[in-house]
Amino acid sequence: MSNIVLDCEKVLEVGSPRWIGRNFPSLAPNQTVIAGKSMESISKAINMPCFKFGRLSIKNVFVAHDSNKLCYVYVNPNYRNYRKAFQKIIGEIQTGVHVDHVLSRSLARHFGYPYVLLCIIPGKVNSRHGYFESIKANLVGDSPEVCYSDDRVYDKILARNPTARRKKDVLLSGYTPEAKPENGLALNQQGLWSAALGLDKLNMETLIEKTFKI
Repeated sequence: MSNIVLDCEKVLEVGSPRWIGRNFPSLAPNQTVIAGKSMESISKAINMPCFKFGRLSIKNVFVAHDSNKLCYVYVNPNYRNYRKAFQKIIGEIQTGVHVDHVLSRSLARHFGYPYVLLCIIPGKVNSRHGYFESIKANLVGDSPEVCYSDDRVYDKILARNPTARRKKDVLLSGYTPEAKPENGLALNQQGLWSAALGLDKLNMETLIEKTFKI
């Protein structure tokens, strides 16, 4: 009797969050810088080189990538053509979604961050986060060189409504740049996180051809 080897690994549907999570892993939430005071500080924090993209001014846009699968697009919060720039870098963006600043523009300006990470968020979810994105927590001293998502921003990147997992009075305490998310990512969540950053849409070969080391 011949031995039969069974593949017990679940077949993942191409394009599903779990498939994206398996094939396009990203930096962990507590390693993902969402805003920074300089390209140098962001590059050091994520351990990744930064690049100029095409003719876009580095005062407005820059890209951090590892020449493999990771790519992060940062823009100045005052730059108006950020959706168009993101689409040039990542590729076609589907209808019904917003290209948005992971840290809101008002918070970035308030805490002195000239560069903010971009992401793709369902329009309705993004709108529901809008109210809470203007609330600033008290900060003693200067804001750090880079900042990370708090729990609300973590939920935003995962396309969750702001009150899905926490009460409104908690959200009203506002964002502080000293925060870091406490949770990691299950495979399904990894897919949602990576898709929000556009990692599954990226053509790295094309990106490398159009980026120039700063």
